[in-house]
Amino acid sequence: MGTPETHHAHPGHSGHRWLDIVLVVSAMFVSVISLFVALEHGRTMQRMAGGGYIMQTDVNTGAALVSGIDVQANYRQPLPRGWGALTASLNGSWLQRKSSTPYESAPSYDCAGLFGPTCNGSVNPTWRHNLRVTWEMPWRLQLSAQWRFIARACFDNNSPQIALQNQEIGFFDPVLTHIPNYSYLDLAAHWRVTQHVQVRAGVNNVLDKDPPFLPSVDINTAGSLNTLPAYDIVGREVYLALRATF
Repeated sequence: MGTPETHHAHPGHSGHRWLDIVLVVSAMFVSVISLFVALEHGRTMQRMAGGGYIMQTDVNTGAALVSGIDVQANYRQPLPRGWGALTASLNGSWLQRKSSTPYESAPSYDCAGLFGPTCNGSVNPTWRHNLRVTWEMPWRLQLSAQWRFIARACFDNNSPQIALQNQEIGFFDPVLTHIPNYSYLDLAAHWRVTQHVQVRAGVNNVLDKDPPFLPSVDINTAGSLNTLPAYDIVGREVYLALRATF
């Protein structure tokens, strides 16, 4: 849930320079969750030894709040005649807060900038983005380079927050302290050979960067690889595609 605050649209196919920026403020109650356990509204009956019964209501309530800012920006700069244009696009996300309260009166904890079992076995970087620069050549050819970035995240067990501190292993872990900043470089080309034939080729993760290696008990991924899906698992990936229409 979020609505654009500013949006400056560029004229389509005008050939002029343009800048397009969108800020999406996501201050959303991703779930102001009410978990009703054993409800008809949670009513259970327990009989008493002397006859009669006690009506017992079991209610387990929790809440979660996620807030942040999503950024989208596009820019186009025409080059001197005969050289096409350069375009740049940025898609970024800043995570301000990702807090959870397991049940009413329980201490809340904030997983922004953290990873680990208590934080749902996932990584929650405070900033991540994709920045792509493309050379639109006049010969129906486009060359692109993309920078994918994931900011560092710390082990939730080592957080000073009361609800997180030492929850996984019972003490501060001096070895698994954080996942560092991760950057990936992707290269791509798109050639429109004719009106009916297109060729795409590229290399993702050009530098063949390995994902972070993490103990499975610290990421809640039993039976899967010792890493998190936010990172490239297969390393360098090369692709070539041909599209023909008739």
